[in-house]
Amino acid sequence: AFQTFARAVRELDDHRLIITGNSIPRPHAWHNTNEKSWTKDTPAQFEQILARDNPDHYDVMSVHVYPREADKYSGCCENLHSLINLLKQISDRHGKPLFIGEFGASQNVNAAEEQRLFMEIVDAIVFNKIPLSAMWVFDLPLQDKDWNVTFENRRAYMLDRVSEANSKL
Repeated sequence: AFQTFARAVRELDDHRLIITGNSIPRPHAWHNTNEKSWTKDTPAQFEQILARDNPDHYDVMSVHVYPREADKYSGCCENLHSLINLLKQISDRHGKPLFIGEFGASQNVNAAEEQRLFMEIVDAIVFNKIPLSAMWVFDLPLQDKDWNVTFENRRAYMLDRVSEANSKL
């Protein structure tokens, strides 16, 4: 379906960016697909699924990155920095820029932990020189309970940090 869609778009438009909008493959995606098991994927298996989910004719590798428990990261990664580094290496090998189409830290933790998690993600994006990323979510009242960031709410510091990151990148 991805390939059919991309070919149809390219017939009509040969220059605009095409993005799957996919999230990151889950830690067991290769094994779920190939063995119907919950065995954790190796980094090579993770790469196969990521490439499958962002096939030819798509201009970027699309993922969504959110903090998880340490043992729940894909690609056998132990933390956000190693995950984003692995994603960057894979996207470089496939000749596509990495697009972190969503990232953020939920309000479902205390404010100090939320800030720590958010800073960890942004720092990893800057350190790995990720060319494209988008914070989830700006000024969407439907997301007020968990995710919304505005210039007026207590999460406004996130906009300042994103601005600083953009300057560094």
